[in-house]
Amino acid sequence: MEYNIEIFLSYTRSSNIYIILEGKEALVVDAGLPEFASTVVTHIKDLKDVQRVHLVFTHCHYDHVFGYTVFRKSFKKVETYAHELDANDIKNATIKTYSVFFGAREGVPVDHLLKDGDSLSVGSLDVKVLHTPGHTEGSITLLLDERAFVGDLIFNRSFGRYDLLSGNPKDLKKSILRLSKMEKLKVIYPGHGSIISSPRENFEIVLSLLEDI
Repeated sequence: MEYNIEIFLSYTRSSNIYIILEGKEALVVDAGLPEFASTVVTHIKDLKDVQRVHLVFTHCHYDHVFGYTVFRKSFKKVETYAHELDANDIKNATIKTYSVFFGAREGVPVDHLLKDGDSLSVGSLDVKVLHTPGHTEGSITLLLDERAFVGDLIFNRSFGRYDLLSGNPKDLKKSILRLSKMEKLKVIYPGHGSIISSPRENFEIVLSLLEDI
């Protein structure tokens, strides 16, 4: 099974964007903000003839969602996915999404509702969905082989905020603990900042920061 992962680190207000390419299909992990998404879309269209895009939102915050508008205009078929607990907020651009802060005035459609244990089929790939709340109520992690795409759950030597609307510190710690027990993980792709290439060490550092929760 061959696939490519294209990594786009923003280092701006926009989230990172990750593209998993298999055949003529692409699984896009988070859409970022429109300006950053435009750069990503241009690269992907130059790189490969993608005919179908599966766009997965790791959670409802619009720095991960608003770039959908660019993907929608750029590809013939774009299907969107989000956890069932965050989907309504995304569709209605509720206060929980901080959409106005990022310049969005309208909601983004969610075509498919996800829950813990679901799988996404992209070409011949099977991507597992984990419900990992804490940053938001409906935050998810995507697992592909030894790789985890975690949204804003955990960063390099840090963790996602739990003091925003629908965040919860105890849930965040529980979700991080769940991932830390997955011994096969070799790479973590966070929603912001650099790739985590030493997950075990990073888990130890982050959990020590959360030990009083």
